[in-house]
Amino acid sequence: LPIREPIFITGLPRSGTTFLHSLLAEDSANLVPRYWQTVYPYPLPHGADRRPELVDRQLRLFARMAPDFPNVHPVNAHSPQECSEITAHVFRSLRFDTTHNVPSYRVWLDAAGHTEAYRFHRRFLQHLQHQSGPGRWVVKCPDHIFAMPAIREIFPDARYVFVHRDPAKVLASVARLTEILRQPFSRRVDRLQIGRQESARWADGAARLIAAREARDDIFH
Repeated sequence: LPIREPIFITGLPRSGTTFLHSLLAEDSANLVPRYWQTVYPYPLPHGADRRPELVDRQLRLFARMAPDFPNVHPVNAHSPQECSEITAHVFRSLRFDTTHNVPSYRVWLDAAGHTEAYRFHRRFLQHLQHQSGPGRWVVKCPDHIFAMPAIREIFPDARYVFVHRDPAKVLASVARLTEILRQPFSRRVDRLQIGRQESARWADGAARLIAAREARDDIFH
């Protein structure tokens, strides 16, 4: 199944990308990967389809492990989900750099590149489209900006939307979210270390946003 002119929403994190993704999902002509679809892309073998129910149960369990998470990033099984959940299936996702403090993983991923991850991403969308029917895909993830060469190779007709916000507000918000997401997986969370990591990461991300915008002016709207 062809994936034609998908829309990639990206930008600095905590800048409104989730809100925009949810808004565009209200258009019935658009397709978005729902949270439950990214966790359970294949129908269960027997009985009624309980995948959304199972994912809502998992989210409630995670909220017990990270009580502040629903307040800063409210989601449910039917919410549009970020693409980092899709690429996590092949262990090539920057979500792991957020939830775990393993700098060597980011070094490995930067060296390995993102082409294989986005080749899998395309097949994943094709699989979902086979189940849901035709439409135009709208996907989002702030981390897309670190994989632009791979996205251009795998989705040559893609269109992009960049979302902006005051960087000072972005860094405070993303550092807090990173702290919340690391707590269930870490014995100790170092706020100063998170601040340094996120500042460096998104200074790089902002520079890439500017460079991508200037390099491909014809595809940004």
